[in-house]
Amino acid sequence: MNSKILTRAFTMSMAVLLIASAGSAFEMIFPGDANVITVTEPPYSADNSGATPVQDIINQIIADRNLHPDSAGYIKGRALYFPNGTYLVTDTIKWGQDDYPKNKIQLIGQDRDNTIIKLQDNCPGYNQVPPQNDNGYPVIRTGSVAAQAFQNHIINMTINTGSGNVGAIGVQFDANNDGSMRNVKIISEDGQGMFGVDMGFVFQNGPNLLYKVEIDGFNIGIYTGKGAVNSMAFEDIVLRNQRQIGFKNVNQTVSIHGLKSYNNVCAIQNHPYWGNMTLIDAVLEGGTGADSVPAIRNLASGGNEAALFARNVTTSGYSMAIYNEGGNKQNADGPDVNEFVSHEPVSFYGTQKTSLNLEKHITPYIPWETDTANWANVVDFGAIPDSAGDDFKGIQDAINSGATTVYFPRGGYSINSDSIIKVGGNVKFLIGFWKGASVGRELPAFIGMHTDVKPVFHIIDGNHDTLVIDGLSSGSAPKAQPAHLLADKVVIMLDCGFAPVTKSDNARLFLSNCGGFDWRFERGKVWAHGCNVENDWQISETMSKLYNGGAHLWICGLKTEAGGCIVKTEAWQDGPTPMTEVLGGLSHTNRSRSQLGLTPMFLIDRAVASIVFNEVSNGNRGYNVHVHERRAGFGASATMCTDSMSWDPQTGKSAFPGKQSGVVGRAIPLYSAQYPDNNNVPNVCYDPKPAVKKGLEAQHYALFNRKRFTYMPGMASNFVITVPKGIRGFAVFSAQGRLMWKFERNNIKKAVNVSLPAHVKSSVCLIQKL
Repeated sequence: MNSKILTRAFTMSMAVLLIASAGSAFEMIFPGDANVITVTEPPYSADNSGATPVQDIINQIIADRNLHPDSAGYIKGRALYFPNGTYLVTDTIKWGQDDYPKNKIQLIGQDRDNTIIKLQDNCPGYNQVPPQNDNGYPVIRTGSVAAQAFQNHIINMTINTGSGNVGAIGVQFDANNDGSMRNVKIISEDGQGMFGVDMGFVFQNGPNLLYKVEIDGFNIGIYTGKGAVNSMAFEDIVLRNQRQIGFKNVNQTVSIHGLKSYNNVCAIQNHPYWGNMTLIDAVLEGGTGADSVPAIRNLASGGNEAALFARNVTTSGYSMAIYNEGGNKQNADGPDVNEFVSHEPVSFYGTQKTSLNLEKHITPYIPWETDTANWANVVDFGAIPDSAGDDFKGIQDAINSGATTVYFPRGGYSINSDSIIKVGGNVKFLIGFWKGASVGRELPAFIGMHTDVKPVFHIIDGNHDTLVIDGLSSGSAPKAQPAHLLADKVVIMLDCGFAPVTKSDNARLFLSNCGGFDWRFERGKVWAHGCNVENDWQISETMSKLYNGGAHLWICGLKTEAGGCIVKTEAWQDGPTPMTEVLGGLSHTNRSRSQLGLTPMFLIDRAVASIVFNEVSNGNRGYNVHVHERRAGFGASATMCTDSMSWDPQTGKSAFPGKQSGVVGRAIPLYSAQYPDNNNVPNVCYDPKPAVKKGLEAQHYALFNRKRFTYMPGMASNFVITVPKGIRGFAVFSAQGRLMWKFERNNIKKAVNVSLPAHVKSSVCLIQKL
């Protein structure tokens, strides 16, 4: 098939996916050996007729499955499955006694519209206005312990707060790193209640993702706040009939794609001190009385200003689209907003200060296979979870069985050889039950630059154009165990923990609430929502957490922590121009500036990118360099000095707005790196025998650029570099992580000759500062 036909076929495939996912019912049926707890079955036998309150039974199930947590409170319990019906409650369903344990709990409904957790009308406690400083009373609370709520999920159900319950909250949702609420409806029958979703009741909530969530009624639909970390992402959200505000953000970094608000009140309020909001593709419709208020309020207080980036926002019925008190203090009258930035955008090379506006899509939501006769359990084919044996054959045989769905009961599955699992054939779904299952291989403690580590999966062509991987991870060492996308197909990863690598020009990859380490995108198109990537950049071959070497990469909501280069967008000879758009996200930078050195937050090397991002760090921490852009030779950087003022070295002026009130960090309202023709960016390749680099250039050269030396095996290679004052020296490693040369000397200023020995076979080497 020629390239034009193939491209057209994939365009049609994507269109069918998006249309089907928008209108299809989503029913979740499990086979009998799926190792979930069906709450209506013995010994618990919860009533789903709506006649008898069930919260005590549900809380007992949660307590029973958590009888033996480890010292950190982590557990490997089973998901709670709610068949269709109405489950009456008169008190809170919560994650264990006193919220302990506080994580790895999943509530899964059979069908969103027909699995209903219903609060009794005029329920005692809920039917009164809460005391001052009391946020209200939740129907469900997923814990209240900061930064420990891993793998909490609520999926495929309706939470109904009834009528006469003015103090009710639908869900107090707490999840960290890989938690989500997806395909959930939250309704108040009479419109009363405090919040549909309250995410501001606990410190260090997030990162997490709300995906396909619909809220009807309440004073406030979604509330986010209480602390500046760890960020939240929202995808395909509907808000209706709120009484005060549709979406209220206080202090948090939130990234929203696909919001629809139908309200008579202000749709969005974004508050300082650290509020940072990205809003993409929103429809905000105001009804009776809305013409006296703006659709969006972006506020300032006490010298602190909330940051807002908005693109493709359509409003109607409001007095204006955006009222902006911060930054440039320029409002957007609307009614429609193509692009709005609350603070001055930055561009080092004088190019247009707008985002790339890359192609983007809401993640398709594909209905599961409901005929369990088409499911294959890897255990039935010989795989044994949590054993020392090699599970490769059992997993591969299950994939080759002809089943459309291959599933992994909870536990760890080991690949003890160099074998790679080939995913093709008739498989449409790989299901690991919300990271209850992991597939990986044992690795040595130090594996160099990871180039010798084989992937766990090769995703290859098969009978279907789409593959869904739901809730599967690569275990304890995901940074070294990638999944390679080799096929020209659509792959959707939900709640997964792998290192995805795209190898095909026509690959289409969706990442929704995914974690992992050392992500690499070499070809194809990638769309990510609410993802968390935290690897140690120094042991990555690419010296970064996410690497784009030739893909179309679009991200809404990215969280990371520690330090190192977060996203490297780097062109190589004869490859497609890499394009990166990171719209919204947070670096919780918990490393000192001396540890971070001049490592950039974002590196753009002969490529195009647009970045909207936030940083939060306490004390003497935070990036010195936020963006380093190179076109030919060394480019410009936005650098933070020790006095926390950010500046552009070309102009000496402030580049990115900072924060006050004891929190250090930079907000990147919009950084734009573009060319007149973004599809034909000049590709200036590295000189295999570079000239001497001096001073700061040498440090940039060593830290930011993966230096490739090309020479014939068996012949020596030489180059020269200057070590600046105060730097101990440099080391040169092979691509396999073998130390080939090291120079250490304090306070030198002269050039140093580096000779690579003739016996070195690799043609790729890496310079690293000592």
